[in-house]
Amino acid sequence: MVTEIFGTCDPAFNPVRDALQESFAGADEVGEAVAVWAGGQCVVDLWAGHRDAARSQPWQEDSMRLHVFRR
Repeated sequence: MVTEIFGTCDPAFNPVRDALQESFAGADEVGEAVAVWAGGQCVVDLWAGHRDAARSQPWQEDSMRLHVFRR
């Protein structure tokens, strides 16, 4: 089953989208989000899956993001 990925992704960063999709290939992944900023702009803002182990609450755009890295 293919997990639907939501959000935006600059085409130059499609490998990030692909890696997110691949992480759901196994049955262990429940939900994820990733954001990448480059040159002062958000070039990746993606999320997929669920917020809970029961898979009853979908990950939303405003679900808590645990890590933010900026350069």
